[in-house]
Amino acid sequence: MNKAEIRRRAADFSREWSTASSEQSQRQSFWDAFYEIFGLIRRYVAVYEQAAEKLSTGGHGWIDMLQPGEMAVEHKSCGGDLEAAMEQLEDYLAHLKPANMPWLLVACDFGQFGRRVWGQDDQCVAAIVDRFVETVEETIDTSCAANRTVVDWQTF
Repeated sequence: MNKAEIRRRAADFSREWSTASSEQSQRQSFWDAFYEIFGLIRRYVAVYEQAAEKLSTGGHGWIDMLQPGEMAVEHKSCGGDLEAAMEQLEDYLAHLKPANMPWLLVACDFGQFGRRVWGQDDQCVAAIVDRFVETVEETIDTSCAANRTVVDWQTF
């Protein structure tokens, strides 16, 4: 798939999801549609509600979406606290099997995407993620956050 097709799909995604706001009722459909931008079928590469043990309390919780070995997502309703979402996501990672450990962590509230490259000191990997995020920013615009931002969690 070429870049022009990805941009077209991303623009369609942006229009379709411009009014999304509810984590509970819309996050899974949102991520299914997000993967479709790139020609991927989410259920073949990622799972929802991956059971996880919290490092902080030993209690149980769920990672909203896990693409084993690649990406973990904590999704919040529109306007949600993405810093707290990232902390929640990190709290789940200690007990994942090494093969499932993601290198990219994402916190999202439909309009904002925060990301952290996890366990990677490689600046090349960080640059690739930054370019991907720039591409997403250029093509996806949701109304959830009129002043939508991508938060670089490396600074926290």
